[in-house]
Amino acid sequence: MAPTHARLVLSLSPFGLPACPRRHRRCSNIKEARFGVEYFRGFDLVINALDNVAARKHVNRLCLATGRPLVEAGTAGYLGQAYPIRKGVTECFECTPPPAQKTFPICTIRR
Repeated sequence: MAPTHARLVLSLSPFGLPACPRRHRRCSNIKEARFGVEYFRGFDLVINALDNVAARKHVNRLCLATGRPLVEAGTAGYLGQAYPIRKGVTECFECTPPPAQKTFPICTIRR
């Protein structure tokens, strides 16, 4: 599914392909050592739409360590959100815990 989403995002970009090296345009684990501080220093902006909290926290910490702005995006059921994170300017991903959910998307409930 991720390669399909990547193609869609790239097709919407007025700037064409991103500056990301071709060898990294595939599904990978963001926690691999090769995606460390030096890797993140190669970007001017990081856009995050990962599917688990541990990976989101990892990217958040790397962006804070490198001073790179982060756009954090996610969904819960039919609801979506995106917000900027910039060291010293806004709260980071881990600064404010999310409010307790009162309802749960049907797609997350196991029957």
